[in-house]
Amino acid sequence: MHDTLPLLTKTPFPAIRRTRLDTLQVNLGYKCNQSCVHCHVNASPNRTEMMDPDTLALIPRVLAARGLGTLDLTGGAPELHPGFRDLVRAARAQGVRVIDRCNLSILFEPGQEGLAEFLAGQRVEIVAASGSAQLTPARSGRSRRHPRQPASAAWSPDPDGESGG
Repeated sequence: MHDTLPLLTKTPFPAIRRTRLDTLQVNLGYKCNQSCVHCHVNASPNRTEMMDPDTLALIPRVLAARGLGTLDLTGGAPELHPGFRDLVRAARAQGVRVIDRCNLSILFEPGQEGLAEFLAGQRVEIVAASGSAQLTPARSGRSRRHPRQPASAAWSPDPDGESGG
């Protein structure tokens, strides 16, 4: 193996310094209601890998033990994890800021009724993406984009525009 440290010290690349850890980013699983070309984890409705309950239960303990201020939830669609809402509640009960990396179309999926109200009630911050303009069809042979899903991430969760936005 080549010694690379001398090569790095001779470049103008700025030094990297570690500061205090403040954010824990957690991927809850690869299941998603969409199958986007750009997805770096190849999430889709056909993926079944989800964080197990024992590991999920560690997250609030790690937040408390490390004094972390932010929990950043990602996936797939993190909202599809059966423990998502309990995890959000546990983090918020500790005063932890929660970020949900949400594809927005999840708000229209069966079983997700009340999700927008839950996120708002818990004061969860949403980093929104509306998916790819070129969704690949799921194995079912159809695109998973909801027909009422806007092309833009700047939209109201309510199709009639009454829930904010």
